[in-house]
Amino acid sequence: QNKSIYPVHAALGLSVSDTMFQGCKAIVVEGQSDQLYLSAIKMVLIGSGAIKPTRELLFVPTSGAKAIKTVASILGGKDDDLPLVLADGDEAGIALAKSLRETLYKDFGDRVLLVSDFLAIGKAEIEDLFPVSFMQALIDRYLRGPMASPFEAAESLSLVPQVKSYASLHGIALDDGWKVELAKLVKARLDGIDLTSEEWKPYLETWQTLFKRLADSTVKKVGGRRSAK
Repeated sequence: QNKSIYPVHAALGLSVSDTMFQGCKAIVVEGQSDQLYLSAIKMVLIGSGAIKPTRELLFVPTSGAKAIKTVASILGGKDDDLPLVLADGDEAGIALAKSLRETLYKDFGDRVLLVSDFLAIGKAEIEDLFPVSFMQALIDRYLRGPMASPFEAAESLSLVPQVKSYASLHGIALDDGWKVELAKLVKARLDGIDLTSEEWKPYLETWQTLFKRLADSTVKKVGGRRSAK
């Protein structure tokens, strides 16, 4: 099975090699934006001394249940242990988690996690792991909506649906890669943030809880945890 890893990586468009996974803990995520956000959070936590992982956490982006099952099977083949999967808590993510838990992960259901496991916001997605005021400023800059009606988000609701609603209202086209471009903006702005500020402290706690679960060899579902003030 290991001999098949290289062509499958190439077929899936993964820019990783077999050697990169040695000594690493691979976590499968839904897409590139998730990879960017989680990698950025990881570096902030390590840089601040908030976490000290004993193994490198490597986020592997893919798309759809079929692709995730393929990648998980490959990564699990290295040590006969299926990797963790982290999906958004929206309808698509919930359906994905259900599909995985009924098939490949039927004996490993606690290794399929949802972002909403860690937040009290309904249908939470990866973008909801950041303060709303921080995110809405970057989103407004990215969307370039009318000056008289800047983008504003409600803290009690998931962010992505609000972005889509605002864009639709103002006739702004969101291309297929908008979430990745936003993630790049967020990653660039994270350097130097004050994690001890009242705005960021609750999110730091949520990040630490999330990454503790990701680093654990056995993962159990976490009760809803509110990160927004």
